[in-house]
Amino acid sequence: MNTKTILGLICGLTLIMTSAFALHTIDRSRRLGEPGLKMTMADVYSEDGAVVSTNTIALPSGVLDFDSVSLPITKQELGTLPADTTYARRLYTGADGLQLQLNVVMMGTDRTSIHRPQLCLTGQGWRILSEQADQIVLPGSALSSLPVLKIVAEQQQLLRDGTQRTVRALYVYWFVADGHVTARHGQRMWWMAEGLLTTGTLQRWAYVAVFGQCLPGQEELTYERMKEFIAASVPTYHKFDEQTQFADRELRK
Repeated sequence: MNTKTILGLICGLTLIMTSAFALHTIDRSRRLGEPGLKMTMADVYSEDGAVVSTNTIALPSGVLDFDSVSLPITKQELGTLPADTTYARRLYTGADGLQLQLNVVMMGTDRTSIHRPQLCLTGQGWRILSEQADQIVLPGSALSSLPVLKIVAEQQQLLRDGTQRTVRALYVYWFVADGHVTARHGQRMWWMAEGLLTTGTLQRWAYVAVFGQCLPGQEELTYERMKEFIAASVPTYHKFDEQTQFADRELRK
């Protein structure tokens, strides 16, 4: 490991530690910021059919050639995440049979609603193969592109006949708050600490993820469909404008 790499790691760790320290030392009288997503009143259900919330994110029912159904929130999530967490989850099925799950988790006054997305995948038995930052063009939006992180993962799945097959997953995510968007966890933490220190506002961050599966060798084709889906759906439920801030090296118009 060369000197430049070591210095970069030290700076990154210092940034995260400083952010975390600031978050833990700010007074609890802080003001909660506005969400960066459009909200709506609608019932959100748990796995057993109980209504767990009547407040959610206004995800579209249809996108391009995709129809959708609402999905429940798992008992594990409800038992683990803070009570003021806001959820939204829909399963979209395209005309070609491709299924994409759009999932949103938004924090309230307790910032522990948001965690590293990689934990979700590994906790469900997926083995991460690669991670890559990308920009998804948003035609007609107030912004030129959306910064995302694309994860490719792998899992062995058991078929009905008792045989196993290898399945690949594409997991694309980003974080958004009022006037801010990034695909980097460290940048999100820094902005949150900055907001608390300068204005006393706790930014209300949301974690947005799109999940799709395919067979090995179909990753690029699946990702192209996912990018089309994201580009078409994001402007319908995000509140981006020309003042939205991006992290370093994350492009804006």
